[in-house]
Parts: sequence; structure tokens; C-alpha cells
Amino acid sequence: MTDIVICTTPRSGSNYLCEVMWQTSILGRPREFFNPRIATRLAAANGGSVDPLEVGWYIQTLRKLHSSPNRVFAAKILFEDFEALWAFRSFREFFLGAKKVFLRRRRVIDQAISYHFAKYTGQWIKEDAPRMAREQVPLTLGELRLQIDWLRRQNADWDDFFDLGGVVFQDVVYEDLVAEPLKTVAAIAEQLGVGPLPADFQPQPKIAIQRDEHSTAFYKRFQQGYRLGPNAPLQSKTYYEGFTFAE
Repeated sequence: MTDIVICTTPRSGSNYLCEVMWQTSILGRPREFFNPRIATRLAAANGGSVDPLEVGWYIQTLRKLHSSPNRVFAAKILFEDFEALWAFRSFREFFLGAKKVFLRRRRVIDQAISYHFAKYTGQWIKEDAPRMAREQVPLTLGELRLQIDWLRRQNADWDDFFDLGGVVFQDVVYEDLVAEPLKTVAAIAEQLGVGPLPADFQPQPKIAIQRDEHSTAFYKRFQQGYRLGPNAPLQSKTYYEGFTFAE
């Protein structure tokens, strides 16, 4: 049995990667198995306890039911789920023994804008019915800055964990995956030692890249706010480290 974990943060494009990995038939059937809403539903459906959910039993059940034919089990893990479950020995053994892929976005601002629209519309994947039209999403730049800070902090927390723990992982950039899905997923399979992809494999992702004129307009508005730098608007006088500066 080979375990793979996709370490990531919200709106990183991880569902896109999970779909392509599943289609290979050799890289598991990855899902967000450790999201508490998904975990409790799967545990109940398979005869397990929910309160409390027994982590060791749950991991063994997932391996039996959700591995690909070559006995590879893969799971997508967000940082907040990782933090919550790290206290359990069975989860630590699973995580540390797994091969790791870290999926990140090239620009955190794109990730934050995607999160912002998903939060307001409720459309976390294309199949979700939106509760708000995208053109109605408020372009609140202060809120976006908070989301950028939060995502940067989570990415940095993953990096710190890998670095301080001497953890080996494969770095994958979402934009590279979208541009060259076959090349990117083939490199994942090779570097993880799972084996070559089937000779006739061609990725056919159905998940849409959620970028449109509304998210593009949001980015341009945010960019305008930075034209004068992070301290805009301009001032005639400021205080810095106990000294006064003036034009």
C-alpha cells in the first residue's frame, strides 16, 4: 500500500489536481477526506462512530474503500485539517509515512480572489448552485487583504513544517498543472515512484477554472490601490520611530 497526501491551502486548484490524479487510475482517488463534514459523513455511511470519530479506524477504512487498483491511497489535506488531526498518533503515522505533494498557486492574490468569490457565492466547485451572482459579489479590498494574509500564513506554515521537520515533498504549481496537465501529473507519478502513466492516458479535467471578467475586474481594482504603494494615500507628514518626516 502506498499513501499520498496532497498538502494545500483553500482555492489552490486542488480539486483540479485530484480529478486528474483519479483519471490516471494509478494515483489513488483523492478527495478532501479529512474535512470534518466529509469525514463524519463517510464514517457514518460505513458503520463507524461519529462522536467521536475514531481516526485510526477511519484511515484504515479509507484505504480499503478509496484506493486505486494498484493499492495507492491519496488524500487532499488542508492545513487546518492537518493541524486538528496532528494530535493523533494514527494520523501522524499515516501522514509521515505518506509521499507528499505540496500544491500552491503562483500568485496568492489569485487564490485569495478565488476564495473571496467562492465564499460569497457558495460555489466552491462548478457543480455547486450559486446563492449569489458573481457580479453581485462586493469588491471589499480590506477583506481581500485579510484573505491574502491568511493564505500566506498557511503557505508559510506548510513551508515551516517541511523545512523544520526535514520533510521530503514534491512542489507543484497549479498554473503549471493547468498549462501542461499531462506533463505535470506524469512528473508526479514518476517522482513519487508510483510508476509510469498508462501509455494512452490523456487528462480530461471537467472542473472549470473559475476566472472571469468579474474576478479580473476585482484584481484590477486591487492593483489600482497599490499604484502609490502600500501606504497610499499620500501624506504631507508622518511619524516614524519617534521622528517626524514631512514633504
